[in-house]
Amino acid sequence: MRRMSNLRRALPLNLALYGLYLLVAVVMTWPLVTQISTLFAGYPFGDAHEMTRHIWWFKHALQMGQPLIFQPLLGYPDGMQGVILWSDPLQFFPGWLFAFFMPLPAAYNLFVLLTLALNGWAAYWLVWRLTEVRSAGLLGGLAFMTAPVIQGHLSGGHGGLLVQWPLPLLAWSLLKVTSYKLPEIPTLTLPRKQGRGLPFNFSPLTFNSRLVTLDSLLATLFFFLTALGHTLQLIYAVLPLVAVLGLTVMVRRDWRALFRLIVVCALGTGLLVIFLLPVFSSTFGTSAYTAEGGGVEFSADLLGIVTPSFNHPLYGQLDYTRRVLGVNIVEGSVYVGIIAGLLAVVAVWQVKAARWWLVLAIVAWVLALGPVLKVFDQPVTVNLGGYDTYLTLPYALVYNLPGFSLARTPGRFGFLLALAVAVLVGYGWTVVSVKLKGSRQSSVASRQPKSILAVVIVGLFIIFDYQSFWSQPSYGVPTPSLPTYSAVIPQAVYDVARREDVRAVFDVPWDNLLSAKDALWLQTAHEKPIIAGQVTRRTPVSPAKLTILEQTLNPALLRESGADVVIVHKQYDAEGKLLASARQTLGEPTFEDAQIALFNVPDATESVDTLQIIPAFSTITDEHTLYVYAPQAGWLNVVLNHHDAPPRFRVSVDGMVLRTWAANAFAYEMPLSLPLATAGYHTITTETLLRCPEKLPAAATCAQAAPTMSYEAPSEWVFDPAAFDAPVTFERGVALAGSHLEVDAERLGVDLWWQFEQARGEGDIRFVKVLDAEGNQIAGDDHTLGVQTAGGAWVETVSLGLPADLSAGEYRVFVGWYTYPDLTRFPVLTAVEGAADGMARVGTFTITSQP
Repeated sequence: MRRMSNLRRALPLNLALYGLYLLVAVVMTWPLVTQISTLFAGYPFGDAHEMTRHIWWFKHALQMGQPLIFQPLLGYPDGMQGVILWSDPLQFFPGWLFAFFMPLPAAYNLFVLLTLALNGWAAYWLVWRLTEVRSAGLLGGLAFMTAPVIQGHLSGGHGGLLVQWPLPLLAWSLLKVTSYKLPEIPTLTLPRKQGRGLPFNFSPLTFNSRLVTLDSLLATLFFFLTALGHTLQLIYAVLPLVAVLGLTVMVRRDWRALFRLIVVCALGTGLLVIFLLPVFSSTFGTSAYTAEGGGVEFSADLLGIVTPSFNHPLYGQLDYTRRVLGVNIVEGSVYVGIIAGLLAVVAVWQVKAARWWLVLAIVAWVLALGPVLKVFDQPVTVNLGGYDTYLTLPYALVYNLPGFSLARTPGRFGFLLALAVAVLVGYGWTVVSVKLKGSRQSSVASRQPKSILAVVIVGLFIIFDYQSFWSQPSYGVPTPSLPTYSAVIPQAVYDVARREDVRAVFDVPWDNLLSAKDALWLQTAHEKPIIAGQVTRRTPVSPAKLTILEQTLNPALLRESGADVVIVHKQYDAEGKLLASARQTLGEPTFEDAQIALFNVPDATESVDTLQIIPAFSTITDEHTLYVYAPQAGWLNVVLNHHDAPPRFRVSVDGMVLRTWAANAFAYEMPLSLPLATAGYHTITTETLLRCPEKLPAAATCAQAAPTMSYEAPSEWVFDPAAFDAPVTFERGVALAGSHLEVDAERLGVDLWWQFEQARGEGDIRFVKVLDAEGNQIAGDDHTLGVQTAGGAWVETVSLGLPADLSAGEYRVFVGWYTYPDLTRFPVLTAVEGAADGMARVGTFTITSQP
């Protein structure tokens, strides 16, 4: 009964405080609330409409009985895994619930407003429980919810990262678990009585010897919830918080408290592992996540903590604000603020407990600086011994470790920095409020600021100081103005939903990140599958398929892929080339405005039986790529050119490395046959490895410092259709996945595709034999393929000269392996001709007459 009575007394006050924070959220995001159904909060290049698409999907899937996780409407016709959405449920809830009874933009925007207010309330709770001064909690909540790092990610449409309310509650519960004792604030006498406003009794000065308590269970719950807005909050916030607290407990030599902390972390981690287990393989095994960079670009500047927004009506006149934040206001905003900074100084000066939060703030700030130091948004370089090098920071120690490599945005450690500053604001105001009261011996329970006006003024100054986005002053009065962009979709897109003849929609350009997000948003209107699409970051659909479809806009290929409607996103169409190509191949659009043009794909007048090849080159990775459409399986003949011998390079097909060469391994031109084991789309990549450094010591040498690779572009590509049957397997983990013969009057070319289950060495010899009808060898080649790693592959073209006097008849070609020097052949495990003799026939050819 007593607990319920406490809860009833506390509820109205907490609801009122939440309402106040909600009002602040409305002001901070103004004018969003005035057009909540037609605008998105944030920049057009942000993620708000992508996040809203996923909100729509949860609602749509529940209505239509579709799987919540698998995404059948993306990556048509195969669909794609959307299990990553499982990892961040608070990123979309309660948005998808709102979507059942309100427009989608309103559902997302309302979710944002409510979440911002909840962040403020949670920080209020933490600061109030630490100081037992409600006005301190009020200001701490304001400082946290309006922090520039929060506003930056709000403008970036990062809905999941806005879910910060579990973090303050986690911090408070962990302090309780570790028997945190409220220290005496100078000039104040703290009462030793039951806490107020909690639905359970807790005395911060009472030591509980039990290892598992209600506090431990609550801490475990908040540990779990902190990661459900964005999983990487485990790295950005939880890990440094737990590390600093753990070190504090160790210094205090409170081993029982340390053990309780370890128990909480173990339980929380165990729950998360169970919950996130389905996500791990799709995250760590997909280049859409692991191949992304940005660790330096998305880290904070050294001057970031003293750099307000360049949009501010007062500070925007300062030249350095743009030089520091650059275009990184979304990820790099870690401004501490003038008022908050002054209160933090007072707190550190007067309150011993505040110094622990200062340590936490410093740790978070240093981590937010990323792997290398930046000043004015540029990495700082130092010349040592003639070499230019960067100044590395502590985060560089863990930057490339598994898990940490996914956290490509160190600036997000700023969330924990903002929380620590909010607590310091609360401690600082507690000291100031006592001065305003004028009584040096007042109890905590009776302390009130001398005037409510003082709290209001300080709160307004914090909001004004932190506000990152402003409109141009009208009549001399600046107005908060969050960037917004239109959420209106043309009616013509909604009309596509009623068409039964549309299987899927293809949006171009597919490889523009902003166009891809717009495509996701348009899907909420037409509700048709799309050929590309993504759950986050980048589409996993084959770039070969998407590039060839986009570059050719061939009706036959589009129809084969299921695309019956093409949408050209005009604002991302460089020089209007795609729009012109669509008009030429698809006819006039059925709808066109300033942003998009819709085209129906006409019936194909020809079959899809033509080889399509489109080359591409990446100057960033020194990759030369061929995107290929093959109407059937076979061998594609290419010629590799190089102008400077690269130190090392490799060739891969669809991500499988088929051949690696060392320096000077071939001449200027090298013909190569590559297996395309299935009909359809393939990606062939030649990648330069181990490039020489730009500077070398005087005594050092290197093959070449600037290799240039390319494919020969013949007038007609040579493609030989061939079937790829089941591999021929040998003992010792060798398999022949495919073979192909090319014969003329003087030469026999044998293309071989080897795969290795087990590693092979220099002493393993591959042989090729050409036998006549009597079994006599008329040509052959015995050669080591060098060291081969387990799980690797090797493609080679063996060129054999044929005798000029070769008689007419049928000739058989065999391959096999033996060890040197004992000449023991590898047994053949597949039932093929020659298996009894330790070799396998790969083909025959016939000479009809003597040359």
